[in-house]
Amino acid sequence: MGSFVELLYSQKEGSILLDKFSSKLNEYSYRAIQLVKSFGGVPVYAGGDDLLYFMPVSSRAGDNPFSGNTFTLIDELDLLFKKVVLTETSINNVIESNFNDANFRKPSISYGVSISYYKFPLNQALAEGNDLLFSEAKSGEKDVVAFSVLKAQRETIWYGLQ
Repeated sequence: MGSFVELLYSQKEGSILLDKFSSKLNEYSYRAIQLVKSFGGVPVYAGGDDLLYFMPVSSRAGDNPFSGNTFTLIDELDLLFKKVVLTETSINNVIESNFNDANFRKPSISYGVSISYYKFPLNQALAEGNDLLFSEAKSGEKDVVAFSVLKAQRETIWYGLQ
């Protein structure tokens, strides 16, 4: 996003473009929160393209308008980002005019997903998702989903005579 913001700012009406882009990112955040909730998730943080939320791996609540899993939600969030942010006319014009530039990267969203057993320590699962996002998903190529599945740590129970 940083390089795209610089590109917008360098345009003739850069401050107007930045305002529109910021407004669209705000709208995306708001609508993404609603989408996460509809999948049974709990939003923790939403700011621009940055989202942090907890949700069940699979969502099939009775009154839930969506039925799917974590990866279904990721698909929906990607579609929402494209619909809300990238189709805004002036932003799309900047994307189109720079599309053939070898150094240009269209704005996209990457994900770090930590799927863990409900008894797994939350701070470790959160750290795993963060590590996946910054060491895997945002390194090199963009528009990536990096995920891991963390099993519960088993306790060994010893039975014996004393």
